[in-house]
Amino acid sequence: MQLHRNFPTVTFIIAVVTALMGAATVYLGWWMMADSVTFQAASRPFEARVVSVERHTSSSNRAPSSSTTTSLHRKGMGTTFRPTVAFTDDMGVWEEPTENLSREYDFEIGATVNIRYIPGDPPRVRIDTREYPFITFGIFALLGGGFLIGGGFVAARAYLGWHAFQRIKD
Repeated sequence: MQLHRNFPTVTFIIAVVTALMGAATVYLGWWMMADSVTFQAASRPFEARVVSVERHTSSSNRAPSSSTTTSLHRKGMGTTFRPTVAFTDDMGVWEEPTENLSREYDFEIGATVNIRYIPGDPPRVRIDTREYPFITFGIFALLGGGFLIGGGFVAARAYLGWHAFQRIKD
């Protein structure tokens, strides 16, 4: 079986794109971890009350829509929920939507939740989920690192194969 003469070039390009996607995945994981660690360090814990939950529904056929709901909508295709919380601090009373999105309706209206927010920047509110940013980074690093190393290996093999092909051709 004889390979097409452009096979090494096409393989090399696909491998480089795969390696770049792997590098981007590792960077995304690092960025998410850095954002989470920075927010945890700069924020203060507080108790807040859930005052509403916004439901966002999107699909490929229609534009995203949102509505405030108090009924229990369970997870659906392309549906996310964003709670709005009310809390009081030294600067006053705040009612802000959180940065948290969930595919499940986990928030009861009127329920007390633990939040974190940055003093002086109350709109940056997150429900304290006790997330472990290093686990997220580890998953992204393993996935992205696999693509990066695999793509780099295949790119090197394709490059070396192309040179071997050129020597045989000449």
